Amino acid sequence: MEASQGLFFEFDREGIILLSRYRKLLTRQSKSLAKSFYAYLLSQAPTAAVFADYSEAQMQALAAAQADHARQLLTMPFDESWRERVLALGRLHQAHGIEIAWIAGSYLIYQRHWDHIVHAAVPDQDREPLRVYLRQLLMRDLMLQLEGYGRGAQDTDKDRSVLFTAMIRSITGVPADANAEDFLCTACRELIRDNPSLRWSWYALIEGNGEPVRPRCVYGIESHPVITESAEDLCWIAMHGQQPVIYRLDDLAAAAWLEPLRDQVAEIAIMPFGVDGQRVVVVVGSSEIGYFRRVGIDHFTAFAYMGDLVMTLQQQSLRDSLTGLPNRMALDDRMDAALARTLRHQCLLAVIMFDLDGFKAVNDSYGHAAGDQLLVQLARRLQGLLRDTDSVIRLGGDELVFLLEDLERWTDLEAAIGRIRAAAETPFLLDTHEVQVSASMGVTIYPLDDGKSRYLLHHADLALYDAKAHKATRSQSYVLYDPSVVQDANSPMRIALRERFHRMLDENVVVLYQPILHVESGEIREVEALARLRDGKRTLPTEEFLPYLSSLDRRILSCKVLEQATSQWRHWEDAGISLSVAVNFEPMDLLNLDTVKKIRTLLDRHQMPPERLIIEVLEGGEFLDAASAKVQLARIKAMGVRVTLDDLGSAYASLLRLKDLPFDAIKLDQAFSLELEQRPKDLHFLLSMLDLANGLGVDLIVEGVASPDVLAAVRMLGIPHIQGYAIAKPLPPKMLSSFLTMGPYGRGHCDHLFAVYAKFLVVSRGLRIILLHMPVTINSEVISHIPSGPLHQLLDSIPNIDELRIQLHRLVAGIVMNTRPLAEGIADFDRLVAAILKELERAILDGFLTSQAYRSQETGKSPTVGSEFHPGRDPTGD
Repeated sequence: MEASQGLFFEFDREGIILLSRYRKLLTRQSKSLAKSFYAYLLSQAPTAAVFADYSEAQMQALAAAQADHARQLLTMPFDESWRERVLALGRLHQAHGIEIAWIAGSYLIYQRHWDHIVHAAVPDQDREPLRVYLRQLLMRDLMLQLEGYGRGAQDTDKDRSVLFTAMIRSITGVPADANAEDFLCTACRELIRDNPSLRWSWYALIEGNGEPVRPRCVYGIESHPVITESAEDLCWIAMHGQQPVIYRLDDLAAAAWLEPLRDQVAEIAIMPFGVDGQRVVVVVGSSEIGYFRRVGIDHFTAFAYMGDLVMTLQQQSLRDSLTGLPNRMALDDRMDAALARTLRHQCLLAVIMFDLDGFKAVNDSYGHAAGDQLLVQLARRLQGLLRDTDSVIRLGGDELVFLLEDLERWTDLEAAIGRIRAAAETPFLLDTHEVQVSASMGVTIYPLDDGKSRYLLHHADLALYDAKAHKATRSQSYVLYDPSVVQDANSPMRIALRERFHRMLDENVVVLYQPILHVESGEIREVEALARLRDGKRTLPTEEFLPYLSSLDRRILSCKVLEQATSQWRHWEDAGISLSVAVNFEPMDLLNLDTVKKIRTLLDRHQMPPERLIIEVLEGGEFLDAASAKVQLARIKAMGVRVTLDDLGSAYASLLRLKDLPFDAIKLDQAFSLELEQRPKDLHFLLSMLDLANGLGVDLIVEGVASPDVLAAVRMLGIPHIQGYAIAKPLPPKMLSSFLTMGPYGRGHCDHLFAVYAKFLVVSRGLRIILLHMPVTINSEVISHIPSGPLHQLLDSIPNIDELRIQLHRLVAGIVMNTRPLAEGIADFDRLVAAILKELERAILDGFLTSQAYRSQETGKSPTVGSEFHPGRDPTGD
């Protein structure tokens, strides 16, 4: 509908003159009109419901706006400005859910009010012509409002369609074996992906026990508030009430965590949900006031309902259907949570691998149904004797894992083991048969065994292996993990494991792929192929088998990974997915001519361009020193294959030899990045390594980037390639294909102190070079004005260094304007930069110490990440 045409918009000059004669009379009653207007609307149930949540002050503001509209209707020219204003008013009414009939009816209130004035105060000869003109005026305004209303309805339908599409993509964009957190993260991304009105989205898991809300998967605006529990905070109000809350940020009483968003977000919606005690909150921010009311909050709570459904299905999938115990899928989360609590509570955690002795005989003698009965009875006994803080997980068959938390002394553990043993050895009544079994247990204790979760499980498994191997001669039901036994190459345990894993290489090698981010483009152009061994339903990480393989077995493993990786590359290429693939080889394997022949054969078989294959070779002194190393690497390079020196710094570092060897890239050992949050000074080392790579003319890849904070800092340094869990975990081929359609990858927390530290390091370094060699290129007017200077803006959010920042700024201005001698000025510059960096380090470490218990929450299921030194070493860095 085009409101610029039609009978009601043809105003004659006589009508305009007539209105000007009585304009003051009519406008004097505008406040009275507005009062009558809202009194009538509030007396009707449908419209009264619209204003039910409005305060008295808000209603007064609406009445004032209505009076102003009435005055302007009588006084303003009907130009484009007026047209846009009334169209916007129509959109606003549509956004608030006002029915069209009520909008049209409201103009009757205007008409009756003005008719009353005209009848009482206007002479007879002017009365009817003025009424006709005022009706034309009202009809013009109404038609414009209806046009705005219609456009608003179209926009609303479009926005709802976008939300519906986002919901579909949230469902279809998550792999079938993903968990609820993967769905929530995808939903947060998809909500704002194609919706210009939505600027901010994230979700959080509510841990309880007074723990603050910490956002996960933040998309849009880079703001990551930590929201402490408070009865007045709207986020906690929504969670405690389990009802959605819509909040306008122009409210003067807005929570402190919303203050940084006022210029970019007009209102937020908070949707709480959860099942079986697990609570979640999703927060979405819009740049448009009234957006959530206009589109309908139900369209957002639909995401919450879907989250409930996914969480319910996940919880069902995390339970063993026979015993009701948590299953293997639940183990990672429970381990991560237990490790975090152990650090926080300053106690001990016992990890126990449990296996029944004699269970096979029960199955053989009485049937598998009897064995199932025994497991159900055992599960009930164990659940009855364990504390609320303990966990028992069924891995499969008669294998269980116990996590015993908050242990203070060895005797606590012995008592718990005694209760577990008694539960297993007490006779079981299976129908009419009484049977008796016993238990073997392998035990390791954290943090005395200071490993990551999968290391602890592996160590407990090794101890269980030892306990079962010596059950005829042992004096107790358990064996405590002893690393010296595992490291003895001639121990029966090590020999048996070596033979077992050798046999598994024939049919059980599987390959996962970990993406590597090309920072400048934001694309994934390369993946690293990582080996695993399939052991029944379980996939073994490399630390469980790689140490037991002989050098020949390791070469066999590398070749099998190469075979699968080149074959998979062909599948991706045929599907239109363009990637390079990196495969790890032991250094000395590359001196074997058969290895080079294998590479050439597989490239030809799969028609793979050689430049799309990358061979990663572990840094090692023997290899770098070998006279034939340069020749053999040149032979591989001559085929067109790229070569990367892997884990630089993990072994013998011969940087002088690097310039003589034909590497295309160097990959920094993950040890340098995994602990960056505890050692921010190591960012200086990373910057030096970038200088080294640039000087050698090779790429630099930093692996082991674990958290969004570290990711943001490494990106700030200008590192060109990044790998680790902050980008993605190692994925099966199908999941990787889905992952590549998502994006953006590896955004990081750019407003975190760690990123500020990195940026200041780069800026101060560059500024020093300019001051030494090109001070005249600095704008003296800008640098003399502290608030507009780059150092002020960069460090503005850190109050503890205000004085140092001002001193540094004035010093730079003095050097630029030649009021400070250069040599003396540079010495002071270095001193102030060092002092600022020290203060930043202190702030970062303080933040790390208070949040390390939640680190696993910030990085996903695994608390650390990294890459590989070999075809299978776990990229988590565990």
